[in-house]
Amino acid sequence: MEIKIKDTTVTLRMTFRACIIFEEMTGRRFSLETVTDTLYYFYSVVMACAPDLNIDLKGFIAWLDENTDELTNFMKWLQEVETRNQSLRRKDDAPADEVKDDAKKKE
Repeated sequence: MEIKIKDTTVTLRMTFRACIIFEEMTGRRFSLETVTDTLYYFYSVVMACAPDLNIDLKGFIAWLDENTDELTNFMKWLQEVETRNQSLRRKDDAPADEVKDDAKKKE
């Protein structure tokens, strides 16, 4: 997903750095339970992917107020990423189960 803030195009990616930024901002473990959590995480992802972007949280919220569709797009993107991750986890799990079943059959 890409967004444009202050004439800067930012390609968003899920990163550990974003989770760390979120935890440092909130003082608690990463969790997206509230709208505020989602806003903080969106900002954290932007900062992780564009550390040289000169925008503070207050400025980011003001940008979101002017670009309301971006929060909806971000939330959809988060869901898509999570769905892909779940799909990959299932695919990764399947061969291990098949290997175990094959080993049992050979015994």
